[in-house]
Amino acid sequence: MRTEIINIAFALSNDNKFEKKHFGDSDKFGIYELNTKTFEFSLVEDYINEFKTLDDTHGSSKKGNTITDALKEKGCTVLVSMQFGKNIKIISKHFQTIVVYDEELNNAIEAIITNADFIAVQFEEKKDGFKPIIIKDGKIK
Repeated sequence: MRTEIINIAFALSNDNKFEKKHFGDSDKFGIYELNTKTFEFSLVEDYINEFKTLDDTHGSSKKGNTITDALKEKGCTVLVSMQFGKNIKIISKHFQTIVVYDEELNNAIEAIITNADFIAVQFEEKKDGFKPIIIKDGKIK
């Protein structure tokens, strides 16, 4: 059965742009809801990333697990960022990850809506974890 509602966490700067930094180092997570039947996209909340300084160790599993738990509590199933660090091994067990190459949030939203069917199918085909999706120039690569 196709997933109808997908909660997506975007790793954003304070001015709602993607930056070339790891997901867990973003200023905030813009949490949006996508209805894959109607393609309605709406902001649920801006969640300040209180974990970005949790551990100074690069690729800290403590930080990765803490962010994973917090975003799972928020109902997120998809994470979007310009970069993911080595904790992608942890988070890909729980979330579909999407790498974008454009710093504009609206371009990412547009690309996700355009590819919503493909993204929703990934939940049906998930086995031992999700493989990252790359969106470049509005298309899945």
